[in-house]
Amino acid sequence: MITKISNPKYTPETFASAVIINYSVTPDGLKEQLLNRIVDFENADLERRRKENVEIMSRNKKEKKELEDELLKELSKEGDLLQNTALVKKLEESKAKSILINQILIEAKVSKDKIDKERMSYENGAIRGQVL
Repeated sequence: MITKISNPKYTPETFASAVIINYSVTPDGLKEQLLNRIVDFENADLERRRKENVEIMSRNKKEKKELEDELLKELSKEGDLLQNTALVKKLEESKAKSILINQILIEAKVSKDKIDKERMSYENGAIRGQVL
């Protein structure tokens, strides 16, 4: 069964006997996918650097979030915060790691901007493919 309705309403019996797959494609999403494929074909090194950069950014954002959660967990414990030497040490370590992570994220952002600027030279091909 195929439909162009973005949110189809079927009876429960229909849903039970069929697998509903929503794979609608937006023009911007299609353009971005085509741009990825074109850049990968024309300049594989640039696409590889972009993927590595995305991984670095996501890994560091995740690590930063884990640090924040860990600190909140420690701060929520009962007792005198100033007398808790383990907490003070943890705060100092977290601060140092956070500064390092922020520097890495700033460098990754600058690198991302450069890569995106280079990728935009292939954007016309992606737009043309999107129209087709």
